[in-house]
Amino acid sequence: MITACLVVRNEAGRLAECFAAIQPFVSEIIVVDTGSTDETPDMARRLGAEVYAVPFTNFAQARNAALERARGDWILVLDPDESFEPGHLRRFVEFTRRRDLLGCMIPRYDYLGQFGWSLSRPCRFYRNLPGVGYRRAVFEEPEFPAELSGQILCCWEVAIHHYGFQLPEGVLSEKRLLYGRLLQSGNNPQEEPWAFAALATLKADSGDINAALGLLEAQARSAAGRARRDFVICHAKLLFAAGRYNEAVVVIEHALPDERGTGYRESRLHNLKGLVMSRSSRPEDARDCFRQALQCCPEVAAYWVNLALAQKRLEQVSEYRLAWATAAKLNPQILRTPVANFFGYNYQQHWVHRLDTDCAAASLVGLSPSA
Repeated sequence: MITACLVVRNEAGRLAECFAAIQPFVSEIIVVDTGSTDETPDMARRLGAEVYAVPFTNFAQARNAALERARGDWILVLDPDESFEPGHLRRFVEFTRRRDLLGCMIPRYDYLGQFGWSLSRPCRFYRNLPGVGYRRAVFEEPEFPAELSGQILCCWEVAIHHYGFQLPEGVLSEKRLLYGRLLQSGNNPQEEPWAFAALATLKADSGDINAALGLLEAQARSAAGRARRDFVICHAKLLFAAGRYNEAVVVIEHALPDERGTGYRESRLHNLKGLVMSRSSRPEDARDCFRQALQCCPEVAAYWVNLALAQKRLEQVSEYRLAWATAAKLNPQILRTPVANFFGYNYQQHWVHRLDTDCAAASLVGLSPSA
């Protein structure tokens, strides 16, 4: 039995499509409404969900409120501004038969309109077991007690498509302010280095790259070991966004030896280095970096698009077409995503924390399915 858990607020326009995708594969849908002023609660009930009104404190509290009411053996977490490709959810039904599996990370593509997309891997499918819950006030992930045994896998055969960033800048600005407040009130950055990286990212999103770098670098100097690794990707991306390309490469190359053999983490560093090389007008080096990223993690569609862009710039037509076709096979949404010409694009003005898997790397030429 699979329970779908959703946290919603003013999502009446999205619920029908969201529910249509998941209802054939789940036994129940639990909706926690955190203060809708539209018809979201009534619509969710009409569509077959159990709806509970829960005043919003933070995202962990809302997720836990849904989890507490779930009766299924497995939990599927989904937001109303997300969707799956038709048929992908059958994979989760197969996973429920595995005794060795504790949960799955699912690739999530965050679509940014004409500016491409980025990639994350949230854990959205897991066993409903005692002790599992959420703690982070924002950017929340389920946490599992140490005594639980089982694998946490990344299921690359399934993808979540997320459209929550295709919003007016005023709405995005309000989200950044909310996230910033939650990070400062709900987490201790001294104990959780990821929170400092998130705070720096939000500051950069608001347009102040230099202040973000100052915040991050001041904390990074006192961090060591595993904590230092939490800053690396964010630090390199912000240096890239600030136009400090040589420094970004130094940070990446310093971090790479610690990530050899880690798959996705190593692939992100190679991919980011490729974006820096692209911006530095070094397309051959960029191509080689994207190839290294794909050697570590060939399932990432955005890496294939970056490789295709580099090959197109190098006039390697057949290689470019093959890379593009591979990307489109891995993520069919590519064919339905607006594509822009990225010459002159200023990363300081747009969601710089998306740089690690942006589908069009700054100084490279635009791309279209018919090219």
